[in-house]
Amino acid sequence: MFGYSYIHYYFTAKYLANNINKEWSRNKIVEMSKQLYDEECGDIMIFLCHLSKDDFIISAVLKNAKNVLPDKDIFDFSQHKSINLSFDDYLEMDFEPEKNEEERHNDLLEMQDEIERKDKKKEKMKVDEELDPQERENIYNLDNAYRTIEVMGQILKNYPGTIVASTKNELLEAAYGLGMRTLTYTNEILYGGIENVFEEIRKQLQPNPTPIELGKMAEVSRNLNGVMDNIFALLSYATIRKLAESLANRALSPVIMHSPLNGKVAYDLIRSSIQLNEFGVISVDTIINEYDDYMENDNIFAAKLLRLLVFDHYYVYGSKDHRNRQKIWEKMKFGKKEQILALQSNS
Repeated sequence: MFGYSYIHYYFTAKYLANNINKEWSRNKIVEMSKQLYDEECGDIMIFLCHLSKDDFIISAVLKNAKNVLPDKDIFDFSQHKSINLSFDDYLEMDFEPEKNEEERHNDLLEMQDEIERKDKKKEKMKVDEELDPQERENIYNLDNAYRTIEVMGQILKNYPGTIVASTKNELLEAAYGLGMRTLTYTNEILYGGIENVFEEIRKQLQPNPTPIELGKMAEVSRNLNGVMDNIFALLSYATIRKLAESLANRALSPVIMHSPLNGKVAYDLIRSSIQLNEFGVISVDTIINEYDDYMENDNIFAAKLLRLLVFDHYYVYGSKDHRNRQKIWEKMKFGKKEQILALQSNS
């Protein structure tokens, strides 16, 4: 009936908003809040958050958020310090933040357009028939988690001045908690899959595997774990950026800065990403102190994630402060050519 899906989503959301006090409308909102992994439900709920600030919507979304992956623990970066993030080649990429900012910006826009074109060609992935029940459940759980974070972010960003402080904190902590439970869930899927594969191999080699077989298994295991480390690190980075994007509203800054979550590694990374990657602001001394703290506590994983956040900040926003930028470049060892230039300029 509608030429474009989003017109349908908008008018459905508007109809629900206009009838928010009616039982059938509330029942539908509760139903959709449990199915945010579905494109239609998710997008209608996002429009609904734009059109209405009724407490019932917040309550329904919060209740759903607490029921997504409820049996998973909060992922603790301080307990996973040695995950290997191997992106040194990317971090050594030569570019000067003080130059060609517009050119880099255009390159990023082209990349985003290309990704969107590919997504439109794929539309919805019609792979359900090829997935086993566990794989299908994994996809739905992850989609539901990230969509729920997005909807909570829309609520916080759209009505920061009209939501009471306690509800803001509840939404903030719910978004953070869901993001970290999702990382735990992803971690279990990735590394649990490796363990299952090798358990099957061991069964095939029983009862007496040779030393050569055991040695080959150990080597393959190390290589696979390295691959999984990189995949999980990328997913961790994407989750941090997703949470930062969802919470990036300057009106929320007092809530974010005074949250009891401050001091937790993941939350500190999210807070840094909000400043670096959403607001385009860098406090050099604060970033260096955060980086030094991670290194002093042997949290190599967190330190490398912070390096990625900082590097992407400079790539997107450039720099007008060469001296402070050089402090970051030398501390985080960015760019081979830039290190040489720095030495030459100081000689």
